[in-house]
This record gives sequence, C-alpha cells and structure tokens, in this order.
Amino acid sequence: RPAGESDAAYVLKLKQSGTRGDREEQFLRQALSHAFLSRMVARYSETRLEGNQQWMVLENVMSGMRQPWALDLKMGTRTFGHDATPEKIAEQIFKAQSSTQSTMGIR
Repeated sequence: RPAGESDAAYVLKLKQSGTRGDREEQFLRQALSHAFLSRMVARYSETRLEGNQQWMVLENVMSGMRQPWALDLKMGTRTFGHDATPEKIAEQIFKAQSSTQSTMGIR
C-alpha cells in the first residue's frame, strides 16, 4: 500500500496468468490518467509478488461505507477475447445464449 494509507483503503486482486492479466494491469495503469475512467475504475497502486503469485493492489472503493453494495454487470454480446481457445469461445457462446447476454447485451 502507499505510504500513509491504511490497509482498509486497498484490496489485493490476484493477477491472472498470461496475456489476460497483463492486459488488465495495463488497462488499470492507463485508466489512472484517463479523464473519464479515472473516476469509474478502482485506482491501481502496484503489483506485488507474494510467494509465487502476483497481486494487484487496488483502491478499496467501498472503504468507509457502512453498508456497501456491489453490482457485477456484464455488458456486450461478445464475452471472449481474440486469443480465446475454441473451447472458451464455445463455452461463452453457450452462456450468452442461456441468458440475456445474446439478445440484450447484458448479464
């Protein structure tokens, strides 16, 4: 955590392996200096190695709230990356067709 900050102000998020984790970390770094995204995305602090796993240190956007609620909203009709395996693509297409994802673009 940054100097002078309490532990409750930050959370650790496991960095995914491979390019997916690298892309997420790059996005979070870039969001810090983006006028709109910097107000919508948890602030990225650093990535640290603990044991054999990498953890991203992020702002705890719910710190200080008495009864926080969170919504994990999936938007868009395509839910797989360009580097997804054929198995992952088939899994995501099936999931989209089994929900409102394919017709409304939201899950």
